[in-house]
Amino acid sequence: MGIISRMRDISPYMLVIFVVSFIAFMVASDANIGTLLNSSSTGSVVGTINGEEVSYQEFEFRVKEQADMQRQQNPQAEVDENIIRQAVWDQFVEEALIRQAGKAAGIKVTQDEVLDIMLDSPPEYLTRNFTDSSGTFNRQAYLDVMTNPDIIAQNIAAGKKAGMIPESVDPAEEVAKFKNSLLKIEDFMYKSRLLEHFRRASGTAASIVSPAYLKNKYVNESATFDFDYIHFNVNNVDAKSIGKPTDQELQAEYELVKEFTKQKPARKIKYVSFPLEPSKEDTLAASKKISRIQQSLAEALTPEAKIAAFDQYLAEYSGNQLDYQPVKKLAPDVSAILATAKQGDVIGPITLQSGTFIYKVDSLRSGITELVKASHILINFGSNKDSAKAFASQILSRAKKGEDFAVLAKEYSQDPGSKDRGGEYDYFPKGQMVKPFEDACFNNAPGSIVGPVETDFGYHIIKVSDKISDEIKYSEIMVTVGMTMNTKKQLRRDALSFKQQLDDGENIENLAKKLKKNVVETMFFDTQMPVLGSQSLTSFAFSNDVGAISEPMELKYYGIVVAQITGKRESGLRPFEDMKDELAQKVVFKKKMNILKSKANSIYQKIKSSDRLFAIAQIDPTLEVRTAAKVRNNGLVNGVGNEPALTQKALLAPLNKINEPVAGDNGWYIYQVIQRTNADMGGFSKAKKDLQMTLSTQAASSAYAQWFSALKDKADIQDYRGKLFRD
Repeated sequence: MGIISRMRDISPYMLVIFVVSFIAFMVASDANIGTLLNSSSTGSVVGTINGEEVSYQEFEFRVKEQADMQRQQNPQAEVDENIIRQAVWDQFVEEALIRQAGKAAGIKVTQDEVLDIMLDSPPEYLTRNFTDSSGTFNRQAYLDVMTNPDIIAQNIAAGKKAGMIPESVDPAEEVAKFKNSLLKIEDFMYKSRLLEHFRRASGTAASIVSPAYLKNKYVNESATFDFDYIHFNVNNVDAKSIGKPTDQELQAEYELVKEFTKQKPARKIKYVSFPLEPSKEDTLAASKKISRIQQSLAEALTPEAKIAAFDQYLAEYSGNQLDYQPVKKLAPDVSAILATAKQGDVIGPITLQSGTFIYKVDSLRSGITELVKASHILINFGSNKDSAKAFASQILSRAKKGEDFAVLAKEYSQDPGSKDRGGEYDYFPKGQMVKPFEDACFNNAPGSIVGPVETDFGYHIIKVSDKISDEIKYSEIMVTVGMTMNTKKQLRRDALSFKQQLDDGENIENLAKKLKKNVVETMFFDTQMPVLGSQSLTSFAFSNDVGAISEPMELKYYGIVVAQITGKRESGLRPFEDMKDELAQKVVFKKKMNILKSKANSIYQKIKSSDRLFAIAQIDPTLEVRTAAKVRNNGLVNGVGNEPALTQKALLAPLNKINEPVAGDNGWYIYQVIQRTNADMGGFSKAKKDLQMTLSTQAASSAYAQWFSALKDKADIQDYRGKLFRD
């Protein structure tokens, strides 16, 4: 393809170590760049985006890639493919909409653009294997590896000869993998470059700030004023005195707001869950196991008998035998139990957070494997090695005089991998660090601060924190309260019985009450929302009518769920019935505000000729006058919250005049501006550039998200995942 043919023109010698590293990276981390690889659109369709189909094969290829990558990065962690499927679907939607928008706008990405990025400005995921720990990028090595894929076979042969690559590695297969990776990179570059065009375009458009707005913003942020005010708080009006709004009032309010209530198709469900958790019988079975072990250990009269009893249950309950490991590196709760144990001790049963444990100390040893815990501050050589050493010596002196080593490391260390941890490296054995660093750590006592120690990375100031060599080899039996298959089968039968009774006409609320189950009703949700984390349940809700009852569905975090569709809304304006509660709040709020308006106007007429607002104490001592100091026209008023109408009026009001009442978000206000410091317009020219940059950056940062959200809202997106995948 384009990149491969172009790269062949540059083909110098490649370094074996970088080839090995790069191949390993591409195999292990393909999903960093390969999740965007397209394969032919065949088989079932997962969905359509403005008529463009997403094939099942292509979709599942990406899901598998991302799942495999997660497993490789963290083998111990559980991989949730439902979350991955949602992320991959979002990728497909964004890619398709951006591609379609690019075609409509005539925006193209040329092959030269992609080649320039690959060769001149490669992204971090390509350069990381060619960058040493000091951050230096070996550009020539990168070009060597990227320019002639066929020469990889020769480097693999050299690597086998040097013992760096296993004999089982097939050169032809690795060359093919590498070439395929380059194609993936090229495809990804095209898509990411197109996306970047739209990000820049939307950001540029949004970042244009008008001179008038800029000046107004400066005035609002610079001018300050103090004012007194009386707050007629809407929350102090008793709703009971107003009464419940009538249907006519609600309907009138609906007519005012309905044009602003457009909605997408939506559904609502009620559901009952049968949590997947151990039964009483499961708990009793675990307790019997523990009691059985405990009794056998108690009846063992000699250490040998205890060990024999332990070994019997270790085999019977598939316990674990753990090899030697440092005592201090055990989990804290286990270390607390075993730190003072002797060889042959049988300890337990002990209940911990993860279960009940019985331990046997198989062996103890010391002095075989020494580990050191140390912190360091790295000063790179830079352009002047002598200056770097002198600077390192100054930091060493400060550390020896008692300054906090971790604070010094965070401030001065140039090792990005450890500086945020105060320069700390956890316990490590010999052979893991470069030799001068290792020697300084292992040849000095805990508490020592030594240096500057020179390595290829620069000068190190090292603090030796601890040395350990005590190790323990032990066995453990763990008994947990787990849900048995019989329990799970019974829960499934219970859920199926619940569904069948609903099918026979039982009311979900009444049936749940009989079974002491809670019925939960969701809010309205659209087709793009996996309700309860399940796209299958969303698909069910949109594929059936109100009243339909789902089959029992096993959902993560919820257990086995039976759901019933209780609400259906099509696209258009929100119906009156759905908005009654909101409308009632609006009507009540308006009535309260009308009451306060009359009261505020009445008070204003009595006090408007006074010198100060505090004269209200002579007229109505129940009213409180508050003072707001150093207020800006940003809507914020201490004591009442956000009141933009009030701060805007106060900015422009004449000084010392008691002003007419103004309506705010939280009630009505009578106010008097006492003091004002106007904006320094002479400083506007100096502040203008920085303010414009700040406003432009803020607008640009959110512009793409807003533009894409609008693009997505207008798109015709059909999602069939719920019919193809079971959560």
